[in-house]
Amino acid sequence: MRWLFSRASVIGPAHVLSGLPNQDSVGIRTCRQYWAASVSDGLGSKPFSDVGSKLAVKVVLNSLHDTIDSNDHHKFVTHLYNEWLKQISPLKATDAAATCLAAFGRGGDCVRLVQLGDGAILYRSRGVTSLFTSSDNKFGNETSALGSSRRFSDWSIIDIEIPEKGDGIILMTDGISEDIEPEDFPEFMQSMYESLRRKSTRARNSWLKRELKAWPTPGHSDDKSIAVVFRN
Repeated sequence: MRWLFSRASVIGPAHVLSGLPNQDSVGIRTCRQYWAASVSDGLGSKPFSDVGSKLAVKVVLNSLHDTIDSNDHHKFVTHLYNEWLKQISPLKATDAAATCLAAFGRGGDCVRLVQLGDGAILYRSRGVTSLFTSSDNKFGNETSALGSSRRFSDWSIIDIEIPEKGDGIILMTDGISEDIEPEDFPEFMQSMYESLRRKSTRARNSWLKRELKAWPTPGHSDDKSIAVVFRN
């Protein structure tokens, strides 16, 4: 079996009206049997959050080979954070705060999921859909993020298996995840797989972008980014 990849990001109507950039970012990288996927949501209150989110995805994708033989979760997320802090300079880290959601294919069926901040990661393993829950316990409009969090406990990280055809992972910023009821997650996962499984890579990405631009929730305003990986 091979892996199926797709991604898309669109600017939210509120940012279009305000003349602001898309503060989300998304990316996927593959290398033989290994791969990495990431989405990041720049905190809207920060002046350089779009820069922070783009760098978060870049750091994740560049860390692909670091996860292959790494079983030390603390060491791994420390590496991610330190790389982001180093490369965000000379900007002030707090001015570029961004969430970090990532999935790493580590060879075979093994996948590592990593989350800091809001948004959601869904995964289906052996036909069972689960929500990977962030340890974010901030209040109000605060969220854990690169540039604001300092504790390892702010991160959620788990190693899972994605062994069967139709199993997969969906990473979403909160502009998408907050509009989907939890009881609808399995249907959303299945619908996504059925819609993408027979398309080419270019057709998959175009279809996803059209779906995000035509998002059906009335009054939606946020940027929307998604990365999709399935066994096919």
